[in-house]
Amino acid sequence: MSIRRYLSATPLLMCSVLMTGEGATQDLHPAMNHPDKFAWGLFFALNHPADLKADRGTPDGKKKLGDPGITVWETWKLARTEVFLPNACKPAGWKAPPAAPARVAALARGLESARASVDQRKVFDPPKFSEDAARTIGASVERNSFEPANLALARAFSPTRLAATVDAGELGNETRMNREAFEFIVDRNLYSIDGQEKALDDNTAIDFPVAAKEIKAAWRLFTDRELDPTLNFRDLNGNSAIEDDERGLRLLERTYHIGYGVVRNEKIGADEVRPFGLVGLHIITKDIPNWFWATFEHVENPQASVGSLDRHSPAGKGYPPEAEGTVWQYYRLRGTQTDFVTPTGRPTVLANTQIEGSFQESSSCITCHARASIGRRLDNIRVDGGRQLFAPGTFVPPSAQVARPPAAERGYPFGATRLSVFEDLRAAFPFPALSPRDPLNDGRSILFLRGSVGVPDPALFAAMGTPGSQFAQLDFVWALRRAFRADPSKCPPAQ
Repeated sequence: MSIRRYLSATPLLMCSVLMTGEGATQDLHPAMNHPDKFAWGLFFALNHPADLKADRGTPDGKKKLGDPGITVWETWKLARTEVFLPNACKPAGWKAPPAAPARVAALARGLESARASVDQRKVFDPPKFSEDAARTIGASVERNSFEPANLALARAFSPTRLAATVDAGELGNETRMNREAFEFIVDRNLYSIDGQEKALDDNTAIDFPVAAKEIKAAWRLFTDRELDPTLNFRDLNGNSAIEDDERGLRLLERTYHIGYGVVRNEKIGADEVRPFGLVGLHIITKDIPNWFWATFEHVENPQASVGSLDRHSPAGKGYPPEAEGTVWQYYRLRGTQTDFVTPTGRPTVLANTQIEGSFQESSSCITCHARASIGRRLDNIRVDGGRQLFAPGTFVPPSAQVARPPAAERGYPFGATRLSVFEDLRAAFPFPALSPRDPLNDGRSILFLRGSVGVPDPALFAAMGTPGSQFAQLDFVWALRRAFRADPSKCPPAQ
């Protein structure tokens, strides 16, 4: 199988010629006509090993699918640290390398995998349900990334202990975008809240280019037991013997794509690098106007609350033949989305157990992302001698909030008015008449999460008696909510 087949991720290259009787027709819309096949083609293309000596996003033509190495999408720009910077400083160009992590190799304690380098350290975010749940009861997501403080935060706000989710304390997310998406954001100053608000004021539509792509990956921290070769072993080779590559980390690297993150080891009172396994992957592309949506999960993830649909893989197999014999045979397509509703008008649902957590039944990727928006600025309205009338955290009916960037430090004074990720997000306490911090309530809250499904509510974007819209859509790109307000005085001089 040639590498070109794996890398055929654009509509023109993925078109197939279908012979019908005396003539031939060309499938010019594979994302619409064969969405599951299209999804697997993207999955293989983006998970091909990258050429780390070439520009970001370049596949290594000397390697084949499943060979060890950082994948193509892992070289894309990381939203948190390379696109949406504090003070909305202008991001470095596409070819600029990521900042080299300090002391990573020294912290690895002999756990380096043959499939990944500890020098390619992950910078994780807590799952989105943890971020939003924290804010519901007034907590903050600190800017020092997932490790180690946000690990504790994610544990504290794990929304459920149902079998369909992994404890949020074990999870880290990362969002990355390809060159076309990144340069569109930079060229239009959308990496700042101010630039997004200007687009609303100018009534400028946000419309990403057709080649734009974005991923969200979920990673799971391996347990000490999984890493112990005396406790975790499996006869993958089928020879009724347990060999060295069937134990501990060497077993995991045969069944998971591996990455590394820094976590706090409370037993020794120090940070250390630990291996994580890729357990979920959202892929979105602008191949169709409202984007194409696909999500994948590891085969060993807990049972999903909603069913999967893969109309491309052979029955009983779970994956296409291209994945056979590679680590990617342990991943499954959960489903795809191309529209808000079915031809009969029923809302479509698409969820990932590791990314959507406990609200899978009310999860629709396309509908949720339709709520990615910017509203009129409210955080600059001051009363009573300078008090913010709408400080960050203020809820704005019907389901919006003056929200800090997810990576902002506690007390960050600015916010953007945006529709919330969830239509309904509430914390219920056993004794509602008492303070949430009362000993009878503290640590005993139950979180209610409801996502958005079906066609978006047009009233959210209607004039409502004014010349302008309430909210402007940001072309389905939730990553834009990470933008900060601009303060050029705190940015380095332009190069």
